[in-house]
Amino acid sequence: MTTVKVFPVKDISQAEMNELFTYEESAKTGSLHWKKVNKSSTAKVGSRAGCLKADKYWYVKVNNITYKLHRVIYTMLKGPIPAGKQINHIDENPSNNKIENLKPEWPIDNSNHGTRNARVAAALSIPIYCHETSTTYPSTKQAARDLKLDAGNICAVLKGKYKQTGNFTFSYVTTNNTTNTTTD
Repeated sequence: MTTVKVFPVKDISQAEMNELFTYEESAKTGSLHWKKVNKSSTAKVGSRAGCLKADKYWYVKVNNITYKLHRVIYTMLKGPIPAGKQINHIDENPSNNKIENLKPEWPIDNSNHGTRNARVAAALSIPIYCHETSTTYPSTKQAARDLKLDAGNICAVLKGKYKQTGNFTFSYVTTNNTTNTTTD
């Protein structure tokens, strides 16, 4: 079974990384190429190091330990990753390992970086319709903000637990622009 070292990359020194790899940057990404390989390795000197996995991150195996490639590149070129920090892909593309695209961040800042939260919220948002104002809102949260209502109460109306909140009734918007109201 392969161990994936996520943080920190301390089992391999910066000097050893520079002995094993050369860093190359293309127009799209940064990559490592083998400078030196073990006799038992199937890798060839000069070939690209690592493999792209389903999670869209590149991984590389050194001394039978698998590392995320962006962490190795950062450590190799910039030095140790500061304690407690993660390496953020500034452009949000986990395959883009150009050194200028890699930045140490606290975990909370890394997970909140860029458009991630907006993309997740948009993917989870379900449009709702307010009958009294004849307005379609992209989400319960937006309707609550605009109408100065409690989002939980709007959800209760949508689920049929309340008939209305703040003298407003709501229903979900379906794909064919009709509305559905939940009733018991």
